Order: sequence, then structure tokens, then C-alpha cells
Amino acid sequence: MRVGMGTIMNVPNVGRESESYLRYVVENYESLPGVIVFSQGDISDHSVYGTKDNDPTKLRRTGQEARENGWSLNFVVTNNLDVHSGTCHSWNFREHFHYWFEPNSYETKVFFGDWFEDTFGIPLPSLMPVFWAGIFAIRRDKVHAHPKAFYEALLAQLQWSCNPIQGHFFERSWWYVFCE
Repeated sequence: MRVGMGTIMNVPNVGRESESYLRYVVENYESLPGVIVFSQGDISDHSVYGTKDNDPTKLRRTGQEARENGWSLNFVVTNNLDVHSGTCHSWNFREHFHYWFEPNSYETKVFFGDWFEDTFGIPLPSLMPVFWAGIFAIRRDKVHAHPKAFYEALLAQLQWSCNPIQGHFFERSWWYVFCE
């Protein structure tokens, strides 16, 4: 499907959409288009601007907003409650999703808040902008605010499983990858 914004790429199923997004940035860092629209494979099962459907004009809208603002405006600001202790229910996680249990992962349980602080080097804010559903757009200059090595290090966290917990963590952290 083409939405007038570029070419859609099919990629291996590893690392959830987070791996695909970061791999695209790493492989195309020097030649990124002016605006990059990131989307799940099927937008009908993810809410974009509050509704779930296959309307590609919503993807165009994210691109237009990013062109004007640096990023699309389809984010929400949420509080993090208690993401360090595993009692946070606002992320729609089952309890075990707060940890890495898969092979080749950390040997100890890691909560989202701890991963966030380790990954971004800042304390987890009490109010956090989140691009729900991992569907958003970013302008190239926002991507280039970080060196390519930053994205390579993030990508390395995702390449060991088709469903790593880091993928879920990234889905809630794209603002900090691209907008901070």
C-alpha cells in the first residue's frame, strides 16, 4: 500500500516494530527523507488519533504535522504511576511483561522505569509524552539530533527475539528517542 509519503518496506519479524523503525534509521541515517512516518503493519488494530481503522489519511496527517512541528501531534501525556515496583497498571502489561525473561537477556528482573533510566540516562519523568500504538512521524532534523551510534546502540537491544520486552518499552518511549 502506498500513502503518498514513500515506500513501505517489508522486513524480518524480529524485535517488534521497534527493530524495524530503528533499523530503518540506522541503514538510512545519511539519506533520510525530510519526514519519516512510522507505522504498525496494520493500523486498523491500533488507535491513531483516537480511532481504529485503515484510513491512510491519518498517516498523511502525521507526516504533515511532523513537517510543521518536528513530530506528529498524536501523542498523549500520561503519568507513570509506579513503574519501578511492578505495580503500574497504566501500561496494560501483565506483571511478567515488566521483566526480561527471555534467553540472552538480563539475568535480573528489570522494570520499565529502570530500563528507561539506563537507556536514556535521565530519570523517568512523572508525566511522559507517549506516541500510543507506535504510529507517529518525525522530521529528519529531530532524528539527526542524535548521532547514528545512538540508534545503533538502541537497535542492539532488540535483535535477539521476535517479541522482546524492550520492544514494548520502546513503544512507550519514542518521544525520548526522537523528540528530547
